[in-house]
Formats: sequence, structure tokens, C-alpha cells
Amino acid sequence: MIEQVKSKKKLISKVLGFIFILIALSLFFWNNQRTVVVTQEMRAAANVARMEAHVNRNQVSSKSSSHSATLQELKDRQKEHIQILLISMILFGIGFLVYGFIKKD
Repeated sequence: MIEQVKSKKKLISKVLGFIFILIALSLFFWNNQRTVVVTQEMRAAANVARMEAHVNRNQVSSKSSSHSATLQELKDRQKEHIQILLISMILFGIGFLVYGFIKKD
């Protein structure tokens, strides 16, 4: 088993590089579908506001503004983490592909 892996190391590296880049690109395009996500987020925000109003008996509180600020901060952090993940996946994919195509003397 180990001999087979060692003999096909370049092929495995090429396949892993291709898979990393393919997953990164699909995540990038899936993450940038803003029209559908915006409508779903609007529905979710309306549902949350409706539930909060029901719980608070239509009383306006300062907690909802802090919740929305915290929620926005979490969304911004999530976007940053996804961008870092995508960049690292693309770099690993390119690294694996370059390693797979380098010819050993």
C-alpha cells in the first residue's frame, strides 16, 4: 500500500490540487449569491423581529439594537473567515499542482 502511494505521489498531488481549487471556486461562487441570500436574511430578520415583539409585548427595548450590531459583527467576521479559508485553499491547491508538475531529475 505504501509503495503504491509513493509511486503515485505526483498523481495524488495533482488530484488534491485540482480538488482544492475546485472546492474553493465552488465555495466562492456559492458564497457570492447575494440575491437569494438577501431575501432569506430579510425573512429571517422579520421573523426574529416578530418573535421579539411578541416576547416583549410590543415594547421597544435597547437590546434589539445591540443584538443587531452583534449579529452584523458576527456576519462580518464570518465573511473574513470564509475569505481566509478560500485564499488558503487556493494557495494549497496551487502548491499541490505545482508540486505535481515539477519533474524530478
